[in-house]
Amino acid sequence: MSSLYRFPPFTEQVLANGINLICIPDGEQDGFVIMHQFPFGRFSDPEGKEGCADLTFGLMQKGIDGVDPEKFPEIFEHAGATLFSDVSEEYSVLGVRMLSGFWEKLLPLFFGMLTRPSFMQSELSRLQREMVTAIQAEQVEPSVIAHHHFNAEIAGKQHPAGRFHSVKSAGSIRLNDIKTFFSTYVQPARSIIVAAGKFDESELKKMIESHIGQWNTGLSVNSEYAPALELKPSGLRFVEKTDSTQATLIIGHEAPGEKYPERNALILANYTLGGGNFSSRLMSRIRSESGKTYGIHSQIVMQKQMGMFTIATSTQNNQARTVIKGILDTLKEFAGDGITQEELDNARKYYIGNMAFQLEGISNVAEKVLWLRSNGLSESYIENYDTLLNAITLDKVNEVIRNIFKPDNLKVVVVGKRNEILPQLSTLGTFKVFHFRDPL
Repeated sequence: MSSLYRFPPFTEQVLANGINLICIPDGEQDGFVIMHQFPFGRFSDPEGKEGCADLTFGLMQKGIDGVDPEKFPEIFEHAGATLFSDVSEEYSVLGVRMLSGFWEKLLPLFFGMLTRPSFMQSELSRLQREMVTAIQAEQVEPSVIAHHHFNAEIAGKQHPAGRFHSVKSAGSIRLNDIKTFFSTYVQPARSIIVAAGKFDESELKKMIESHIGQWNTGLSVNSEYAPALELKPSGLRFVEKTDSTQATLIIGHEAPGEKYPERNALILANYTLGGGNFSSRLMSRIRSESGKTYGIHSQIVMQKQMGMFTIATSTQNNQARTVIKGILDTLKEFAGDGITQEELDNARKYYIGNMAFQLEGISNVAEKVLWLRSNGLSESYIENYDTLLNAITLDKVNEVIRNIFKPDNLKVVVVGKRNEILPQLSTLGTFKVFHFRDPL
């Protein structure tokens, strides 16, 4: 069977300072994107100074030594280019998208953000104010509250997944903290550069060698990949928020990470349970049949080693117990009996078809290559994706379901009006009760 997708030809080499450089020329589009990924993210934030990684990458884009700080953003803006960063839990990316005719002008400035950012106090203060405003808005959102309490229950403060940005942590970060964080983590070793689009590869390599080829050659880099979470007993939390108009629910438990050998069987299983929109069991039974919620979904959130399985929804206050019972009954049946061949076939069709949309355009191709290399995979993983999924048997998926989904180890978090919801839940067990403003 021929592959559904093939990557365009590309070259790959490791520079003397440890950067893995990947060039993906594509002359059919008049665009160019470069992304530089580092093996650290929010999990590397110092305890008590959560927000450091986000603020560092935000500040790197505000100017470099030797260039007028007022003119720096204008140079990119007038070229129609877009600077961007993406800080996740274990990886961070700095990048720029532009028309191909501007790459020779703009890349020296891009590389300057990596080697000589100006780190101005005025810009840090502005970014901190923006972060604090965003945190204050999030802190009253029931879904955010529920997720924070779920993470606190499942991970605890001893694990980086159990620590969160707060007004206090964001406000405590000083310019020296940013500089220390930058010098510790923003290093070339084990980082990856992907350049994709219309460009002269030999000229690009010369420019990279000239600007960052000798950048910190021989230095190692710290990184923080969170350890896997051990499966713990069930836990129940109720978070009081008197102005909530609905009950917001998060139910789940610990799960494996990206390195799990049966990762693909696990995502196929989750699609059937709650990842497949209207075709999933949870949507069919909780929303379509009983009409108790507008939407419900499950997902497996995976980092390199650790993962979390969650089911999220909201419902009317007086339906909280009914919805939770429906979820528990569905999950117990799922974990005990597994899925059918028809459900597996539908899940496979979705993921095989969806992969093509993940690979449209040079930016998506660059992002997919970054994901592959971050997880130690070659491009053949994507090119043979349909074959990989079609080889997964129903017995294997149901074996994974029995091994991973544990109804007896669920953590349940409910956010809402205490007097209308909590009395319904007494048959589920004893809930630890919090106020939504309680520190975690």
